[in-house]
Formats: sequence, C-alpha cells, structure tokens
Amino acid sequence: MPNKLHVIRLNPVANLRLEFFPDGSRIHFEAGSCVGDYLVRLDDGTEKAILSDAYPIHTFEIEGTAEHLLEDCLENAQF
Repeated sequence: MPNKLHVIRLNPVANLRLEFFPDGSRIHFEAGSCVGDYLVRLDDGTEKAILSDAYPIHTFEIEGTAEHLLEDCLENAQF
C-alpha cells in the first residue's frame, strides 16, 4: 500500500512496520517493543522535511532516524 512499509530481516528474524498518515503529518513505527510516532513538518527556510516527537523542541534528522529504525529497532526486536 502507498502509505505503509514493511521491512523483514531473515536472520535473525525481525520485522519493522511503518505507516504514514499524510492527513495527520505523522509516521507510526513498530518493531517488537520499539514503538512510536514521529510528526513530520517542512522547515520554512529550507523546505526540507523535519521529524519531531511529541515535544516540538526535539527534532531528528531523516537519515539518522532511518538508521535508528532499521538498525537499533530491528536489533532490539524480540521475535
């Protein structure tokens, strides 16, 4: 589906599921006990996408967040 992503690692087995909610400008992720949401907005000056948590002062780089989801969440997922 266009708003969902499912990453599967075969050895050891782990799953990462992402769902994009364009209407709410939000990304939801799940990988075992690694579960959460990121809000998405555009930076006024650069027009780049910015991710943040529930607190607007905490922003995250897209590349670093992708690495966290793919490496840390999958590494720590209990399946």
